[in-house]
Amino acid sequence: MITMISLVSLVSLSVSGVMAVQRWEEQPSSTFVNPGGEASLACRIANKMGDCRWEMRQEDGSTNPLGIYPGKREGAGDRAAGDCSIRILEADFNIDNGRYVCQVTASGFRETDTLISREAILSVRGAFLSYL
Repeated sequence: MITMISLVSLVSLSVSGVMAVQRWEEQPSSTFVNPGGEASLACRIANKMGDCRWEMRQEDGSTNPLGIYPGKREGAGDRAAGDCSIRILEADFNIDNGRYVCQVTASGFRETDTLISREAILSVRGAFLSYL
């Protein structure tokens, strides 16, 4: 026989399990940055349980995972709170210009709540030429 307390506990666990699925709060958007400047790409997840990852997509369809390097690429938010945003510093056309994607791994190995953002294009403007 199920007691009322057991039933309430079971319902609470079921509801909290449904509510715990990670989902997008904000995906990255395309932006422009001047050479040497700083740009941020947003990536915010509600109920984040997986790991944050960033990658850059190449013209041939291949992808390159991006590392976090102080002074070049840094986390721009509190990852534990679901903010996987990235800040690109000292923007360089040859390194940073491209299509970025934020990913969050599934909350567990049996879960199907992996998140992959839409592409965000970071366009590093060309260097300015001065003519005398």
